[in-house]
Amino acid sequence: MLGATSVAGLATGVGFMVWHIPPVERLLAARPTGATTIFDRHGRVVASLQNGENREIVPLDEIAPAVQQAVIAAEDIRFYDHHGLDPRGLARALFTRGERGGGSTITQQLAKNLFLSADRTVSRKVADMWLALQLERTLPKRKILEMYLNQVYFGHGAYGVESATRKYFGKKARDLEVAEAAQLAALLPAPEYRSPYRKPEVAEQWRKVVLQRMVDARYLDPAEAEKAAARKLRFANTPDYAYRAPYFTSHVLSLLTERLGRDLVERGALRIHTTMDLGLQEEAERLIRTGVASARGFKVGQGALVAVEPGTGAVRALVGGTSYDASQFNRAVQAHRQPGSTFKPFVYLAAFVKGFGPASMVEDAPANFDGYKPLNYDHRFHGSVSYERALAFSYNVPAVRVAYQVGIDEVIKTARLAGITSPLPPELSVALGSAEVTPLELAGAYATLAADGTYAEPHLISRVEDQAGQLIEQTMTSGAPVFPADAVASLHRCLAGVVTYGTGAGANIGRPAGGKTGTTSENRDTWFAGYTPDLACVVWLGNDDNSRLGRTATGGQLAAPLWSRFMRAAHRGLPVRGLAMAAAADPEATASASADPAGSLPVEPTFATPTPPPTEAQPELPVLQGSPLAEPLPTLEPTPVPPPPTEAAPREEPTPLTGGGQPQLIEGGE
Repeated sequence: MLGATSVAGLATGVGFMVWHIPPVERLLAARPTGATTIFDRHGRVVASLQNGENREIVPLDEIAPAVQQAVIAAEDIRFYDHHGLDPRGLARALFTRGERGGGSTITQQLAKNLFLSADRTVSRKVADMWLALQLERTLPKRKILEMYLNQVYFGHGAYGVESATRKYFGKKARDLEVAEAAQLAALLPAPEYRSPYRKPEVAEQWRKVVLQRMVDARYLDPAEAEKAAARKLRFANTPDYAYRAPYFTSHVLSLLTERLGRDLVERGALRIHTTMDLGLQEEAERLIRTGVASARGFKVGQGALVAVEPGTGAVRALVGGTSYDASQFNRAVQAHRQPGSTFKPFVYLAAFVKGFGPASMVEDAPANFDGYKPLNYDHRFHGSVSYERALAFSYNVPAVRVAYQVGIDEVIKTARLAGITSPLPPELSVALGSAEVTPLELAGAYATLAADGTYAEPHLISRVEDQAGQLIEQTMTSGAPVFPADAVASLHRCLAGVVTYGTGAGANIGRPAGGKTGTTSENRDTWFAGYTPDLACVVWLGNDDNSRLGRTATGGQLAAPLWSRFMRAAHRGLPVRGLAMAAAADPEATASASADPAGSLPVEPTFATPTPPPTEAQPELPVLQGSPLAEPLPTLEPTPVPPPPTEAAPREEPTPLTGGGQPQLIEGGE
């Protein structure tokens, strides 16, 4: 018998049902008619969201019959025989404690998911029973089943059968086989607990239970069920997050929510066309996961990668960490870290704009800049070196001298024109990358270099349309020249040297490219930033708590190989294009350049590398082993500028700068 509390609850539920529930037709009409869909640059679906949930709506005809049968057998075996409520099913659930399915019908579950909260009160239960009866009166069975399969949660952020099949099996719902269908149906009562990613043995056990229920429902004969039970399923290697490309997609949603409002983004059935190349994005995600895992011995805990198309600013890939499920902090756009020596190209570009060239000479000797005494990464001095050599081997003292010569304000101006937006204090340590930047803005700045000095603002969204196809907003991509072409050509030559014989030799991709390694003080961050004419890319590896990495961790050793692997994948099938580089000053290189008026590298896969500067005693750095070195480059005669102060004293420990409010990079990195 019902107790007093139950009777009161039932009465409350009936009252709620009579006075507070609108007609089901009105409830259905008030629901969004479509999902907000996010596409990559080629029109491939990245995510389909309703009310902020990852959901892709498909008609029942696009769902394999095996899926329909497995779900009915597992959840509501008398679905086609009842009118919304199933007393026999409820009794069976009570007597078997849910082992033979729950007491709620598919129609009741749909009513709860569509209109009600998930609480377990008596009034809510009565309400979903009432709404289930109304749904059955309003909609045909096939429509109810279709809505249910598109609504129900399958775990790991996947709502609806289409999203679930993409996540678990990497295919469409219409292509599922019996064993796969049974596995999905087995997830429904407890998706996270029965997850094949987390508890494979439990998942397999419940798949067999569903197959037996399909036999009981006469959807399968015992032999078919036995064959499906023995089938070894192959699950997609999908990370545990709500939708594909989560760091990229979540940033897109954040940007649009700020501009258009959450309600329109989540409920407006928008069509969001992004700049993402889904293939490159997923390759970048894989490389960051595996790259960080392989660098555990260097105490690396996290990573980020951003790739930007030169000339347009279109972001083709953006990865903000190893696992979005573990951490939604997007290091590609939210983490401000010292870029180290990846900032040095802007120092030398400022000098090239003033008339210096790759063969201009600078002293690598002890210097004291009002108490600031920078040191090289190898704690050695190398005498008079060319700009090209100083940049290729990432000497710190020459970079600070050049910044002193041209003026730190000019260096900051150059970085701003390239696309660096973070605060840059007017201090000489900025030349060594002491000011913090994000991987996204650094990638955008290197894209400016790759585009021969043409700046285009990095963007992730190309256009947004409403459900009717009307344009809501569009990104117009038009780059603007911000640097002289000859100055950038000089920088191309130096940065190509970094890759072919300098600290970034691990980034060589077998075609013309330029780039720069970066390792910050005490090995807290490792970087590689580089480009070809087709793509600029930045890789960062480090730790969220800014803790030190292994003593031998460098950008050339850790970040450069990941950059190389990504860029090789990104350029697969693309024609080889040269960088428009300044001609070498030695006779042999000059003759080669005169044969090519554009001053660019030849387009064959094997290409002429920049002429390296002369050899000298070097520290034992793995990336320099076997590097080819040649004749010195003659000195160019730029506009005279006052030399920086020098001192002939033996090497001393650096003295920290005062002021500035942030850690100053003293030794710098490679």
